[in-house]
Amino acid sequence: MSGTGRDTTITPVLVLVAAGMLLVGSCLGWVSVEAVPLSLSLTGIATWYGIVTFVCGVATLGIGIVAMVGGRIPIALLAAAGIVAVVLGTVAVADRASIGEDALAERTAEVEGVSVEQARAIVEQARRFGVVEVSGGTGLYLVVAGGLCAAAAAWLAAAGRRRPPARGPAPPSSTVVVDVPPPSALPRRREDPDGGREPPS
Repeated sequence: MSGTGRDTTITPVLVLVAAGMLLVGSCLGWVSVEAVPLSLSLTGIATWYGIVTFVCGVATLGIGIVAMVGGRIPIALLAAAGIVAVVLGTVAVADRASIGEDALAERTAEVEGVSVEQARAIVEQARRFGVVEVSGGTGLYLVVAGGLCAAAAAWLAAAGRRRPPARGPAPPSSTVVVDVPPPSALPRRREDPDGGREPPS
């Protein structure tokens, strides 16, 4: 991209790739819980983390479409969407056990007909006995990767706008060059014997 504000082709493509990763990753499985006798898989949009990352994906998609039709990329908005997605995705990866256990407690409360607090106590006891196993899903890591792509695209757009515009060729000179013959080529005056001068030959 030159200093005129137009973004290079690679940047809009990278923005669209990031949007796809955020949207798809938010809809895929984030947490899988294996327990006896219950098991469940939790998608991203089933949590508030995933809802926010999905909104980030929608915003990133809109930015990518604007960039593809020749508009300027709002760098601050794109960077914010990427950073928020990375932060929330990373937090969800670190907190996946708690997310899975909470979901399992709610499911247990529905199945057993007990309160959520009682179900959480049951899940906690099962976890202590090693009956509950929680693992992260593909969607979590896809969201983190999409956020990194969005942040990278924002960095590329910002770096391109700081680049000075390319200079065109110098305009042709308007100076007129006149060929002056050397002195030896100029006609000489010859003097006659009477002291007069003959006209130049």
